[in-house]
Amino acid sequence: MIDSTRFDLIKRKHGAYASWAVWAPPTGGPKSNVGDLKVLDPQANPRLLKTLNPAVVMVGLNIARDFQNEPFRNFHDPSPCANDFKIRFAFRDTPYWGAYMTDVIKGYVAPESGQLLDYLRAHPQFVVDHVESLRAELLDLGHPRPMILAFGGAAYSLLEQNLSRGDYSLLVKLTHYSHRISQEKYRVAVHEEIVGAQLWEAIEPVVRQRILSNVWCGECGMAVSVVEWTVRARGDSLIVTGKCKRCRSKVRRFVENATED
Repeated sequence: MIDSTRFDLIKRKHGAYASWAVWAPPTGGPKSNVGDLKVLDPQANPRLLKTLNPAVVMVGLNIARDFQNEPFRNFHDPSPCANDFKIRFAFRDTPYWGAYMTDVIKGYVAPESGQLLDYLRAHPQFVVDHVESLRAELLDLGHPRPMILAFGGAAYSLLEQNLSRGDYSLLVKLTHYSHRISQEKYRVAVHEEIVGAQLWEAIEPVVRQRILSNVWCGECGMAVSVVEWTVRARGDSLIVTGKCKRCRSKVRRFVENATED
């Protein structure tokens, strides 16, 4: 929940690229009503402020289309080509509904991330400046250490490399909603990723390192270290998936009950 003063502050300062994880329900196909912004108007939706949840922040890389003079339009794209509907389906009726939503890189409009990533690699100070802007934005949000859910590997990497642990309680890499899977499979995937990150965080750091350095690689025929890894939950257990550090083949390890001695 937030109050009207903070809501208005966020809308005025950050509305051009930020939004909230609240959508009108579909009344037709899966994409219907995604672009209905009346649901983000406290006058039209009196329950809105009680629904909003600044303890969770969902972060994308950059905005895909320019929405001039439409506060909170980001992540609520009415275009039939947009995939924002998957986020709505994934988080409806969960503790993450009402989360704050924003981008790492502001003011850079691009539907494809490749050109932007090339620019960021060549201009590291540009990244630093935008991360500092994100920090200031989170201060305006008013929660000391929110959980951050990053859409896609690019956004996750920028945050993981440039934020400190004091900036968040947990940083989770989510499958991007543009991924070509159904909304039903997307919902399953992101919740496995969130629970997986929570279970992984609960494991002692020395045990986590032992797990990551002892993954079987069929190509190498030996236990290896895993790089570029992700974790997903399967019940109370974890699946660690990544690449063999030696040969770059895909490797996987099942961590039963999310504990290893």
